[in-house]
Amino acid sequence: MNETPLPGGCTNEVVRIGDTVRRPLGAHSPFVHRLLLHFERHGWRGAPRYLGVDGKGREVLAFLDGQAPARSTDGLAEVARLVREFHDLTAGTEFAGDQEVVCHNDLSPRNTVCRDGVPVAFLDWDLAAPGRRVHDLAHLCRRHLDLEDPKVAAEGLRTICDAYGLGERRAELEAALQPPPAG
Repeated sequence: MNETPLPGGCTNEVVRIGDTVRRPLGAHSPFVHRLLLHFERHGWRGAPRYLGVDGKGREVLAFLDGQAPARSTDGLAEVARLVREFHDLTAGTEFAGDQEVVCHNDLSPRNTVCRDGVPVAFLDWDLAAPGRRVHDLAHLCRRHLDLEDPKVAAEGLRTICDAYGLGERRAELEAALQPPPAG
């Protein structure tokens, strides 16, 4: 079978073989594999399916067809809803441990799969770990919004908070986006 290198994979060689993606295993792989299987059991289509390990010791994932969006505010509501879905699927589970949820921790446009401009899934769950909802949402804002432009930042933040259903915790997200005090 032909191996076609895929873009991305900052530290790993990622290849496509047919309808699968192959990536080297890492120390965190067992957690990620169990998490992806949890998503599959619950019918959530926002992550690739874990299919096992190949003869070269690489994880095998289902290939998700689509494109990564450019950094923009297009699709922010859909991205926020996808985040809410996987957060809710992990809340109160063994995966979240003593934290609120499992956070993706790298919710950037390059790890988002879109079809016809609509975000449908997230890739690269290597950094997934227990955490707080607001932490993942702050990361999402930093990666998807131009925080230097107050108007764009305010509109994007409102869109994310409304679509996610953050409600009263919006102030907590706004605080998480503030730069640390100098000194």
